[in-house]
Amino acid sequence: MVGETLATNDKMLHLARKGGFTVRRSPDVRGVMVLEKVVEAAQRGTPCSAPADELAAA
Repeated sequence: MVGETLATNDKMLHLARKGGFTVRRSPDVRGVMVLEKVVEAAQRGTPCSAPADELAAA
């Protein structure tokens, strides 16, 4: 996952670091920081939510 924020946005930089993102200066735009985090795919068969029929019965 990749994002960008202003180098002066201390709260966002803190949040990104706390969330496990690496933070580096943009090679293209002065005053911009690049935020990057590797995310893994969910395990096969692991549902994100209950099946639709279970939700309808609730």
